[in-house]
Amino acid sequence: PDAKEFPCNSCDNTLNHWEQEIDKPDQGEALPCDTCGREIQGCCDYPNTEDNYCVNGDKWQPIEPEPVETIEADIIQTVPESDEEDEPEVIDPEYYSYHDVNTEIDKLTEYIEAFRKNNDTVPGRRKAKMRYDAIILLDKEMRKPQVIEEPKPVQPELPILKNNDQRKEWAENYKTWGEWYYEQHVDCYYYKYDFPNGDRLVVEEYRERELYWKAGTHDEQHYHLLQKNKEAYGSKRTYEKKYDHTTSSMSEITDYLKDLQKK
Repeated sequence: PDAKEFPCNSCDNTLNHWEQEIDKPDQGEALPCDTCGREIQGCCDYPNTEDNYCVNGDKWQPIEPEPVETIEADIIQTVPESDEEDEPEVIDPEYYSYHDVNTEIDKLTEYIEAFRKNNDTVPGRRKAKMRYDAIILLDKEMRKPQVIEEPKPVQPELPILKNNDQRKEWAENYKTWGEWYYEQHVDCYYYKYDFPNGDRLVVEEYRERELYWKAGTHDEQHYHLLQKNKEAYGSKRTYEKKYDHTTSSMSEITDYLKDLQKK
């Protein structure tokens, strides 16, 4: 080989492997074979073997250096420890659960049975029974399903209606008032509008109804004007008009709205 490529070409040992010279560390450092006796001017003179193996291990392979910690490793591994201890969870001392209630019921049941078995008439028997009855009521109350009340729809203000067309349009747009409730037994929707004087306009709506003389479905509405002081027919007597199956005509509703906004 070229003398410039291999530093040990001056070796006269014919068994030399002509491996490139490796900087030899100081005595006792990483290289395991610095005491082999086969080294000639920095070259390994051990015969070729499978996997380049020699009696002392890999030929002139330095021991792997210790891993050098990188900046990223420092960031990941070095987690500052907080000197502050986690504050203990504050538990309400007066809080009790289903388990606590049931445990107390079982305990009082044993007390009462013991009193009955011994036929005791001491005041403690009566007190235990009072506590037992009270906790049974508490247990029933805690087991009731929680009812979440839905927010009631906000009724829009009654606009200034200048003519009967506007009054009729307002009454026909009853869905803007918000649904009052749904009667599932007859599949009917109810809407209402409460007036400042205490009167109420109720609309019952039957959706997608079919008529025997007309093909297809349509929605049907019935208006009920409920008044606190409705004038009786043919007299000056007034009465409270409550809800019934009689309906109010659109002309009756528009006249009512006209008189209401005159006052």
